[in-house]
Amino acid sequence: MSAEALTARLAALEERWAPYGGQEGMRLRAGLDDSAMNALVASIGYELDEEQRAWWGWADGTEQTDVYAYGRGQVFPSISLLPLSAAVKEYQFWEPLGRDNPGLWPLRWLQLSDGQLPVVSAATATSQTQVAKFHSVMGTEPRLQSLAHMVDVWLWFWDNSDIRPIKEAPGWTGTWPDVPLELETLGVMHA
Repeated sequence: MSAEALTARLAALEERWAPYGGQEGMRLRAGLDDSAMNALVASIGYELDEEQRAWWGWADGTEQTDVYAYGRGQVFPSISLLPLSAAVKEYQFWEPLGRDNPGLWPLRWLQLSDGQLPVVSAATATSQTQVAKFHSVMGTEPRLQSLAHMVDVWLWFWDNSDIRPIKEAPGWTGTWPDVPLELETLGVMHA
């Protein structure tokens, strides 16, 4: 999908966050401009596509000041977003291992989140961003064809459950919905 499609879905997600303080309440860091993104990925020879630029331009991850407090800096239960600088550091760690064992860590992945997480693959001239889940059970194959599709899953969850951030304290409250198997197997609803 396009950067415009992602931007529209992120705006819809922000509308749902408005009662909880919007981007600030969800502890998102300010987005990056193109020159900052270029400087960060230059060291790994990675070229961000337009959708990835829209992603890190919207927000450069979530604040991680309360790392051990469940719910702090999470945009979705159990999902905190990595700043691009942290994604580059993770890439620098994993890339040599992936070179020797592509089944462990396919080359050209950038992590979107910490823990057992969604990752985004590099786009090439003939492909677009794909999103996969790095997890021994879920596998490493692409599960979604775009970041916009990943946000669509989060929007479905928001609209079909009563799970919400707790305003006064870190964490989430509510009941996990019955998730259709086709969404659960995408691997981007929780880490």
